[in-house]
Amino acid sequence: MYASLLSTLTGAGFFIISSIRPEIIPATSRYAVYVYVILIIMMNSVSAYRLSVNKRMQHLNNKQLKHLSVTEPLTGIYNRGKFDQDLKKWFERTERYKHEFTLVLFDLDDLKAINDAHGHIVGDQVIISITNLIKDIIRSSDVFARWGGDEFAILLPYTHKSEAIKLVERIRTVISTHYFDQAGYISCSFGIASFSEANAIHELLNIADKKLYQAKLNGKNQFFV
Repeated sequence: MYASLLSTLTGAGFFIISSIRPEIIPATSRYAVYVYVILIIMMNSVSAYRLSVNKRMQHLNNKQLKHLSVTEPLTGIYNRGKFDQDLKKWFERTERYKHEFTLVLFDLDDLKAINDAHGHIVGDQVIISITNLIKDIIRSSDVFARWGGDEFAILLPYTHKSEAIKLVERIRTVISTHYFDQAGYISCSFGIASFSEANAIHELLNIADKKLYQAKLNGKNQFFV
């Protein structure tokens, strides 16, 4: 950009001087310099444009790489690494400012049976469909991630457990009443734990996981608090 500006200003200065004092430079030489200056301006403009395009492409590529590093490839939601980072951030923030948040762990009931009966492609489509259903329900500020396999996690900032229960019941109902192509009707089980129940992140995760397991033992398609 600066090279183009400099060459343009230099060329403009030459044109002005040569117009005011034409006797300084012979006509043939003047025309040759005109062509030379115009070519320099054009070359610098092209170079500046290409450099600008390359910088924009590099910026877009960096954003794409960053996005890929924190998302899960099948569903496009956050991966476990990103979720762990956000959980740590919100745990520290909540400790400091005495807010509340709720953690929800859930998984699909009997996904193995679906994979065995219909294949893993159908199982993957079920996971994608459930992810899309949940994304339409939760807030943009909530942190939604695939925890691993058929297990997922939702972090609900500034959310008391009573509010989380209402949200989870809505999610459970939407999933259990939705007909999935080939797989039919399926359900999920949920474990709900609030920040106030634990003194450390691993304790909170352990509590939520145990509650998820209890929901399974109680018959599935339900939540345990």
